[in-house]
Amino acid sequence: MTSNWELHRGEATRFSCPSCRESLVPVSALDRFAFAFGCSAGHVVGLGELFDRQSAEMRDCVELLIATWEKSIRQMVEGAEIASRHGSQDLSDRLRGRVVVLEAQVALFRETFLKSDPEPGISPR
Repeated sequence: MTSNWELHRGEATRFSCPSCRESLVPVSALDRFAFAFGCSAGHVVGLGELFDRQSAEMRDCVELLIATWEKSIRQMVEGAEIASRHGSQDLSDRLRGRVVVLEAQVALFRETFLKSDPEPGISPR
């Protein structure tokens, strides 16, 4: 609870309380080196907990973005094959080039945000 903390009500953040979803504001304690965030309901969230929560939300967003890009890759590979079969080599080449760019973005995001080995992408045929 906020009994040992002072809310800085005029300094709103874009973070929400994990307990009640109210807006968090910076709080400080009598110990000038202690710092956290609190809500008007009295919940106090430490900086480490806030960063862990934000990291989990970021990971979820990145996973959704990667899934969307991978779907686009599959669709562009299919489109490139159709274009090639119908004699539109220029369109096929442009789609395959975009696939290469998206595969590189997927690999970069996996390496940067998910800290795992990139899964093999879908290569154009």
